Amino acid sequence: MEAVTILGNDEQRGTYILRVLVTKDLQIRFGRFRQGAPVYVPRGDVLYVGSAMGQKGSTTLARRLLRHATRRLPKWQHKLRPILLEKMTAAGLASPNFQPPADKTLFWNIDYLLDEETVELKQVFILRSQDRLEDEVAALILADPVCQPIAPGLGAHDSPAITHLLHVQAGDSWWQTLPVRLSSI
Repeated sequence: MEAVTILGNDEQRGTYILRVLVTKDLQIRFGRFRQGAPVYVPRGDVLYVGSAMGQKGSTTLARRLLRHATRRLPKWQHKLRPILLEKMTAAGLASPNFQPPADKTLFWNIDYLLDEETVELKQVFILRSQDRLEDEVAALILADPVCQPIAPGLGAHDSPAITHLLHVQAGDSWWQTLPVRLSSI
């Protein structure tokens, strides 16, 4: 199974899905979400849908995704980070001399989960497009009965009516066929 899958056209922007492995049940505070009350995150696969619609700077796919693959210091970085950088460079999403961030400040809801030591970024699916497809992708995935919201509205600052952070109770075959399902959007 590919660790990084890149779909779509030659755009520098688009929508992405992160496959995150949570190795033990967690209670996490996601910043100000629910006024800082802890949220239960079950162990297993968690999926996050996000977008990066900038063509340069911090809002490009390369910068956003490499930021997600970075933990706050002194923690170690996600193992997928060098693979992600290599694949994005080969696809023209990052320049050959691009340097991932050394550290980060927690800001997005997903940052709080990805900073946990018992959590590992396992796969990234990138859908390059000039169109903002985040809500369509989230709706497609939410319609699948193996996907359950962690908490309503979590991970969806700009789309509070839905959630972009889901627990996925499915095997590897579900993840292998995800690119085919995404191509229908």
